[in-house]
Amino acid sequence: MNAIRIEARSESGRAEVHVSTILDHPRDVVFAAFEDAHSRAQWCAPPGAGFRYLEAAFAVGARDIFECAGPGGRTLRGEVRYESIVPDLRIAYHEILFDGDKRVSSASVTVAFDAPTARSTQVTMGTVLEAGSTPEMVAGYGAGLRIALEGLGKWLARPQHESTHPAPSSGESP
Repeated sequence: MNAIRIEARSESGRAEVHVSTILDHPRDVVFAAFEDAHSRAQWCAPPGAGFRYLEAAFAVGARDIFECAGPGGRTLRGEVRYESIVPDLRIAYHEILFDGDKRVSSASVTVAFDAPTARSTQVTMGTVLEAGSTPEMVAGYGAGLRIALEGLGKWLARPQHESTHPAPSSGESP
């Protein structure tokens, strides 16, 4: 895994965060780690966080609902609605985060998969946050995306990718 590059900018009430890295794995393997909720649950959350999917369905128009309890005791609930999925190339979704009943952020996220070589994949996660996002929220998204890509790189480097977080299929209960 190469160094992770983060760019953040805010202008005219709009904030964007872009995070990218090159992973030493073929594009189909990297995409599969996003596609499978059991896999995604392993690498997307910060180390030490309690993470679980309450609902997971990777399909256009479908949604994921998750909870992430951070080391500080704060639990966020997230809702993801998939808008576009092009296998091995791109995923686009809208994400809303809640702290209890309070909506704390809303963002459109695009994940792009490029193949600089047959055995490597450049992953770029771009986020556009809702107008009025605080500098702390912009920094939080940058840190969260960096943590996810670092976790993905470490997870892919493991000889076995076994699930330790529950990730039900759509319609299953936790």
